[in-house]
Amino acid sequence: MWYDGKGSSFATTGGRGMFTLEFSHYDELPANLTDKVVAEAKSREE
Repeated sequence: MWYDGKGSSFATTGGRGMFTLEFSHYDELPANLTDKVVAEAKSREE
């Protein structure tokens, strides 16, 4: 069973289960947020 973030895997396994996560992919940042993220990163460097 996949963990859905709401505790259902714990309820199903009683805490005795095991799960793993695997990275799937990156999504492209929407253009309207790119400038904001870059500006924030630059301000942290200073």
